[in-house]
Amino acid sequence: MQQTHFTVKYLSQDDIPAFMGLYEIVPDEKKPFLKPRTEDDLRDHLGAPMPVLGVYNEQNELVAGGLLTYPKHIDKTRYLEGYPLDHTTAVLQSVVSTQKGAVTTLIDVAKNLAAMKGHTNILVKVNDANECGVRSFSKNGFEIIQTGPDPLGGGYTAHFMRAVANDFIPTQKICPISALHAPDPQGYQLLTAALQVEY
Repeated sequence: MQQTHFTVKYLSQDDIPAFMGLYEIVPDEKKPFLKPRTEDDLRDHLGAPMPVLGVYNEQNELVAGGLLTYPKHIDKTRYLEGYPLDHTTAVLQSVVSTQKGAVTTLIDVAKNLAAMKGHTNILVKVNDANECGVRSFSKNGFEIIQTGPDPLGGGYTAHFMRAVANDFIPTQKICPISALHAPDPQGYQLLTAALQVEY
């Protein structure tokens, strides 16, 4: 099997247009499952401060991303209505991907960063009709803990899925691991060393 190397970066204000561009190039069948985001949403998220994560492929193309949300900044975050949250739980929101394997990379790093911030769990919300999304999160350690009408409306059923936040990523997938212990930078700079994850 061919191995793909991804690099995970903290995105900055300058990267917001590229992140927004991911929503334009995802397959049409996935677009109904994406919550609309605005550039102001992302600026507020970064200003909280909370990370917006980007996954880059070997051609240095942004191929996936997501917002990592911490409960202490819930007042600065959109679309958290109805989440079964407490102070130990972080949330991975607005996950978007255009390349196979990139979501797993994003999830691995989000779990690590959440644990480094003292959270024991991480939550996602997935549309019941998004079978690919449910499978992807399930394969990455998430379990459905609550199902019901989406609190935001829209007439569809939502799964809240939870996984344990890990303070490590398997070393056979990552080199170098020292990047994971970089301080949480104010401006969300590039991680001090590239995370190169093999699948």
